[in-house]
Amino acid sequence: MTEGGLIISTDTDVSTTRPPSGRTMALLGLYLVSFTNALGNQTLVTMIPEYSLVFDASPYWIGAFTTAYALAGTLLVLPLGWLSDRIGKATILRWGLATSMLSYIMFLLVYNEVSFTVARAIQGIGFTAGAMTALALVGEIAGDHERGRLIGTFNSIRNMSGAIGAAIAGWLVGQFGLIAPNLVLITVSGTALALLLKSRDLDRYDRARPEGFSYLVLAKSSYIQAMAAFRVFYGLGVMMTRTFVPIYAGLTLGLSPLYVGLIISSEQTMNMLFQRFTGSLSDRFGRFPMVTAGGILYALGLIALTTQESPYALMTVNASLGFSDAVREPASMAAFADEGKRTGSVASAFAVRQLLWRPGMVLAPMIGGSVLAVSDIRAVFYVALGFTLAAVIGIKTCLFFRPVSTETHHQSQ
Repeated sequence: MTEGGLIISTDTDVSTTRPPSGRTMALLGLYLVSFTNALGNQTLVTMIPEYSLVFDASPYWIGAFTTAYALAGTLLVLPLGWLSDRIGKATILRWGLATSMLSYIMFLLVYNEVSFTVARAIQGIGFTAGAMTALALVGEIAGDHERGRLIGTFNSIRNMSGAIGAAIAGWLVGQFGLIAPNLVLITVSGTALALLLKSRDLDRYDRARPEGFSYLVLAKSSYIQAMAAFRVFYGLGVMMTRTFVPIYAGLTLGLSPLYVGLIISSEQTMNMLFQRFTGSLSDRFGRFPMVTAGGILYALGLIALTTQESPYALMTVNASLGFSDAVREPASMAAFADEGKRTGSVASAFAVRQLLWRPGMVLAPMIGGSVLAVSDIRAVFYVALGFTLAAVIGIKTCLFFRPVSTETHHQSQ
């Protein structure tokens, strides 16, 4: 049946006919994908220095190892989002896992900088497809009053897996070399792929198919416009901060690598611990209030960051930044899922969300480096503060001129 531009199954609502175990198994499968993707991502990030030493890579190639990963995902994020909504998110999810596993096999066979860069690009495609469609399916499966909580759980598992990946990769490389971590990744991703190929629980929840060009519908949404005004500026502020906190701690203050690692870990840990709780708050109080609150808290943390010089104070402040992001992140993801669910294009909505973050990934380190060249590192954090405040002002301005029901929008579908 076609209704409101969507092709929707005429079957009775899946959530009322399927036994709870089917829904639970679908969510567990998606959480496994979250764990697998983050494990692979953080493991390879940890191994890049070792591959660089093996190949005696120049700074140009070391930069290319990261750029290839990010660029491949960026170029394909919109086509993958549109394709996921047209032919099925579960289908693209399985292909994404298969592509990631292929990249881990390629890492076993790399022999120079070029082959490693190609493998990183393949990994970037697999990661983008898997992460985006898994998150979209969580948003599809979740009810309106639990979407933030379930997305928060998804993110917590991702953060936990990233921390595990970094620790395991470092230990395995030290004990057994570069082959062992890739064998672990092949095994984990292969197991996840086999389970998803066998199960059809995900396919039962992936029913809506948008007609026409989904991105045009999303671009006209005041809901998406408000989130875009926030996310572009906020991404610049966050990525600049994450890039230069380790530099501030390690180079400016001269702290040991152990302290630098603990400072970085404090942010990830706080983010992991609170996402499920803060996601539940966004289900109760609305998406935009939580996104705005997260932005304000992050700005306050940046103000405090510029005055800290002891490692323990930096850990505390960076942990507060992680908590601020935990307040914002599940609400932000649920906001895009809400609008995607309403328009029948959840994957496309998450593709837009990913694309809005890419300016921060690409430009923030360059802007921060330029500021550092003419001033000191505290000025970098002040610029990051400016971007964060611009994000808060941007979302409030959009809501003022094109108001939406921030508390009830996700309940009216």
